[in-house]
Amino acid sequence: MIIVGSLSMIVVVALTAITTYNSAKEDVLNIAENDAVRIGTIIVKHYQYDLFNKNKLNEGWSSLEIDMFDRHVKDFLSPFEIHKIKVFNSNSEIIYSNEMDIIGIKDKNNESLIKALQGKINSHLVHEDEIVDLSEEKQLNADVVETYFPVYNEKGEIVGAMELYVDVTRYRDEVIHRVTTSVVSISAILIVVFAISYFIVRMGSKEVKTLLDRLYNMAVYDTLTGIYNRGAIIEQANKELSLMKRRIINGEPPKCLGIIMTDLDHFKKINDTYGHQAGDKVLCEFTERIRQSLREYDIYGRWGGEEFVILLPETDHRKAAAAAERLRKIIMEEPFSINGTSLNITASFGVTCCYDPYESFDTLLAKADEAMYKAKESGRNRVVSKQ
Repeated sequence: MIIVGSLSMIVVVALTAITTYNSAKEDVLNIAENDAVRIGTIIVKHYQYDLFNKNKLNEGWSSLEIDMFDRHVKDFLSPFEIHKIKVFNSNSEIIYSNEMDIIGIKDKNNESLIKALQGKINSHLVHEDEIVDLSEEKQLNADVVETYFPVYNEKGEIVGAMELYVDVTRYRDEVIHRVTTSVVSISAILIVVFAISYFIVRMGSKEVKTLLDRLYNMAVYDTLTGIYNRGAIIEQANKELSLMKRRIINGEPPKCLGIIMTDLDHFKKINDTYGHQAGDKVLCEFTERIRQSLREYDIYGRWGGEEFVILLPETDHRKAAAAAERLRKIIMEEPFSINGTSLNITASFGVTCCYDPYESFDTLLAKADEAMYKAKESGRNRVVSKQ
């Protein structure tokens, strides 16, 4: 029994580590892919005419004009941790890249590019021992997500594709932390389970329930901050939308749901300057300030990295924006004390409100996310609302 139990524990721990790693990797891919598509959409909106209609990069632009255009694009992308950009026309020809010497080359037999020109978004994680970013500085041991996605014109026709390298190295420690925490936690639980296996029958269902509660907490709560994780936030949001639907069905006055997405400004700089432990303490202190500023029945959780989502039941757009502004001031006005160091930290907020419970939470969150990125693009440390 000891041999079987030990082998079973090894298998369970190994499967837990693999599953947790794959889940974390998928989360990072999704975050980077969404970022790439959002940024790429903005680039296309601003430069589509030059790139796809006039196509001047291949039709007579002077070297000075090309350099100015290239510098403008790189300046625009510099805050977003983009290492590489390529723009392709519908014939798989590179019409712009930060690597100027490959402009005009046709990228043949590139399956990812072919899929993008067919309307499919595809991404994969790449480890680079050495990579040159847009500022032409070398970065060693970097993790990047390479994303290909289609580019559409005003008629909805695919006119080309774009490839972006998004730096996700900052998530490496978080992935390792998540895997380590899961493995340690599940190992501890399994050891306890096997140690008390002889007594479970006599102890009855009470002990079993305790173990199930522990597993539930691991599945629902963020291991660092102790608040809801991404899956739990989605579940809570869907419950709130269901309550709103029930009121409508029962003929009661409809309610609304305020949604706030917030992201700490320049959080990567904190990790790079003071270390990831200091960054973790900032996230925990940030969580505590969220808790203190909200009502008892408000819902909040860590969406991923330094992003947090707040749900405000029975709160209209104006009140949700006011709550975000109140929290913004709480974050800004009182420095964070980390290991004896006083840090002035700010956050950007995106606000939206749901009045129609039949609108999906993904759509609502996309609005809040878009508003938050506008807040960052507008200078950070501000609240932006989107209806």
